[in-house]
Amino acid sequence: MKFLKLALLIVVSLGFDAPNFSFAAGPSAQISDTTTPIQIDGDLSQWPGQPVITLDKKENVVLGQNDWTGPDYASAKIYITYDKKNLYIGADITSKTPQYNSQNASNIYNGDALEIYLGTDNSNPARQSYAPTDVQVVISPGKNGDGAEVYSMTDKGDIPDAQVATKLTATGYALEASIPLAYFYKIDVGPGQSVGFDVSLDDVGAMSKTRTLQMSWSGSDKSWQDPSVWGSLQFTGNTVFVNTAPKQAMPGAQTTEMDPMAGKKGASTLGELIWGFNGDLGGFEGKVSQEAQTVSEGTGAMRIDTDGSQGWNQNLAVCSAVPMADKWENFKAISLDIYFPGGSLAKAGYGELYIVTQSPANNWNEIKFQVKEGWNHLKQDVDATQFKGGVTKVYLVFNSGGPITGSVVVDNIRGIEKGAPAVLKGRVTNKATGKGVAGAVLALAKKTVTTAANGTFRIDIPEDQYTVEVFKPGYKPAKESVQVSASSTAPWTVSLSPEASVVKKAVMDVFFDKKIRTINPHYMFGNNIAAWYEANWFTDPDALKKTIGLTSYIRLPGGAYGNIWRWKTGEVLQKDGTTVQWSGNCKWDDMVSFVKSLPNGEPLMIANIMTMDVQNALDWIADAKSKGLKVKYVELGNEPDYEADMAYQGQTQYWTVIDNYCKHYLEFAKAIKAKYPDIKLMGPAIAQVDNRERKEGSPWLASSDSPWWVEKFLEECGPYVDVVSVHSYPYWSNDSDSNLLSKTSIWSEWIPKIREAIQKNIPDRADKVEIAVSEWNSGDENSTTAKLINGLFCADYLAQMMVWGVNQDTLWDLFTQKPGQGGGHGVMDPNNDPDQPYAPRAHYWALYMLEHYFGTTLYQAVSNNDDLSTYASTGNGEKYLLVINKNPKTSYKTAINLGKGTGKSTLDIFQLSSKEYQWSENLYRAVINTGPSHLKVGKSVQSRFEYTFPPYSITCLEMTPKN
Repeated sequence: MKFLKLALLIVVSLGFDAPNFSFAAGPSAQISDTTTPIQIDGDLSQWPGQPVITLDKKENVVLGQNDWTGPDYASAKIYITYDKKNLYIGADITSKTPQYNSQNASNIYNGDALEIYLGTDNSNPARQSYAPTDVQVVISPGKNGDGAEVYSMTDKGDIPDAQVATKLTATGYALEASIPLAYFYKIDVGPGQSVGFDVSLDDVGAMSKTRTLQMSWSGSDKSWQDPSVWGSLQFTGNTVFVNTAPKQAMPGAQTTEMDPMAGKKGASTLGELIWGFNGDLGGFEGKVSQEAQTVSEGTGAMRIDTDGSQGWNQNLAVCSAVPMADKWENFKAISLDIYFPGGSLAKAGYGELYIVTQSPANNWNEIKFQVKEGWNHLKQDVDATQFKGGVTKVYLVFNSGGPITGSVVVDNIRGIEKGAPAVLKGRVTNKATGKGVAGAVLALAKKTVTTAANGTFRIDIPEDQYTVEVFKPGYKPAKESVQVSASSTAPWTVSLSPEASVVKKAVMDVFFDKKIRTINPHYMFGNNIAAWYEANWFTDPDALKKTIGLTSYIRLPGGAYGNIWRWKTGEVLQKDGTTVQWSGNCKWDDMVSFVKSLPNGEPLMIANIMTMDVQNALDWIADAKSKGLKVKYVELGNEPDYEADMAYQGQTQYWTVIDNYCKHYLEFAKAIKAKYPDIKLMGPAIAQVDNRERKEGSPWLASSDSPWWVEKFLEECGPYVDVVSVHSYPYWSNDSDSNLLSKTSIWSEWIPKIREAIQKNIPDRADKVEIAVSEWNSGDENSTTAKLINGLFCADYLAQMMVWGVNQDTLWDLFTQKPGQGGGHGVMDPNNDPDQPYAPRAHYWALYMLEHYFGTTLYQAVSNNDDLSTYASTGNGEKYLLVINKNPKTSYKTAINLGKGTGKSTLDIFQLSSKEYQWSENLYRAVINTGPSHLKVGKSVQSRFEYTFPPYSITCLEMTPKN
């Protein structure tokens, strides 16, 4: 045994006065220092004395309470000490499945792990969101000890110079880690000093491959976002360390300025000044005023009253007389300066600014900026074609996860013009052979050019520095920077590497004798349309043809506007429920005509229970029926859990109270049932299936003991509930492909919970009550939503819904144009692809494949590899196998066993991969977009055969039995 000079003490609060170092109301403990550095080797014998923290009580279990049977199931003894360089953590962890964590990056918590939450600023222990001095660190043992790491969730990277080691034990595993004190921003270590602290144990449980249980020192499941629940650690040794250096940026971190208060005044002078606000507001109206004290350019600026603004707010600053309106077509970028005072974003969670422009080319072009406290000097490249015909209106839109405090100042908005005419010419070659690559597509300057037979290309563009993307099926995409000058004629060469993948073996077993359930495809491929759509989108032949190929069940008007839209006029109200915000050119009659143009077209109507009365809803249903629509389902309201700022009789924070929503649900439901007893009523349409009640909105901040919306809704409204409807966007940040694909399994947890709640509250009709996911997609509308990865996610997520018992779903949404954000939820893009109007995105093709190349009766199918999601079905006399390869680099040569009684079949293969779909971030559109390939038509197979599934692919195997 190793012996160190080390003392470990624990102080537990038992009702007496807490010492003055206490960070908050949570538990507190003392830790001493060590004069000999801890050797990080996974051997805990060097840690004498008692653990500082023990997680072994029922009150520590914050996730998976029903699974935890006692300390023998999962528990942890945690040791902590420090020296002049490092904070050391040791843990003796009891686990049924030790060292199982195959996750990484921001999904690393979703396996066996120890989470550390630490804050170095004790001045405001009641703060409910992270300050720059707060961090969340996950210590992962990896999978079977391979790939262990110390990862900062806060800074999105492995912590430099941190160490970790792990060993299996008789009851689980040991974990040791050291973290440099210099990583903790503004830490002050010394006698009597303290830090805010909490620690959680993540465990995958006995049967799962992702986290099913969490134990927390504070007894809260909110430590990852709310420091007010933390406890505290006091340093009792003599070691002193003070960190005054700027906060470190992690390798690969998403942000460059780590300290929000470090933003300094410093105006750009590039380009032409559009708005300087030197003497006037330049045509802006709204909650704006002249500002002379806080300026970055000239003598004035514009102050915007953002106090209390949260969520999407497009009414604070609007300009209808845009300077240089016709000159915007020459801009390549927009820049501006914006100042957020200290503390203004403390409760916001995140802050975003959008410049939204209107022009004949695009009625809603978004240019997105991330913002922080202090001065923000922002610049964004733009697609000048979106300004064609002149900019007629500009909105400065603020978006935040919580309320912004105080006013912000905007100054120095500039347009940066394109350079002089120039030519870029060159050649694309095969890196392996040096030969020219024909048919490669180069994307730059919002244009494309395709290489000739010898790999050469030429394109006329303004002189500038460009990032060029190069695509060719069968090759890895390339991205390089090139300087284009009007005076240079030198050719530019780029080499592409042939795409190659590691080939591994897998086994897949299909059980066509083990039926799961039968689905109704009419209701499983539904979609949403919105009040802001252009009327011509509903009548365009291309749009209509592609819609018919995908769906016939339409939720309308989908989204938050469903709560403020007037069906008679097309007007959209403010959140006050009375003032008209705008009136779109898409009217109710346009929606009716669109639904009727779809074979078997059917609406799912969102009755506006927040700003309409009951009679209005009844009149709307009557009007729909009189126009020939089949009205079978009506949903009452949309996402009440997110509507904290939606007023009712002048009162906000009304609809986020479940009792209030239920009162109105019952009022509308009783009236609708009395007149239309055959109509099925749906609710509560919450924004996420697991959301709990929080009056202030932002339900992700709700405490774990707050009522679950679904359960309380069923308790109060059960007799009038025909369909439990929820929404799901399981990975809102959308910043990691692997993390997104790991979210597809949530229905295995939540559908049984919903069914249990239905059985408990409506036992006499439990088998007749349906479950609907009336809005769903991956997450934030960044480029991820338009890439191939979103197709893989949507295919897997929808198949999971089918397997676990969702009766109907309506994807969000049908059309979206989001060039400023690089993506968009919509399955079709109306405007951004000049070569293909209403261009399908990857998730269009994913759903198309499931509808056309997959059956309606589901059977059990399993794979021996986590990377392969496998689903089996039958329909129309065919057998089908849907396989989604979620590995970006590995092909799986798979032995497929169809089971006894399956004779010879003719095999058709339909596939979507990078050969059929590749997305350009430069152009905000797919440059390779052919739709699924039809491969190996007519191949004959036995009940056992092999097939190789390529990386990142969706494959539908259609097997027609031979007579």
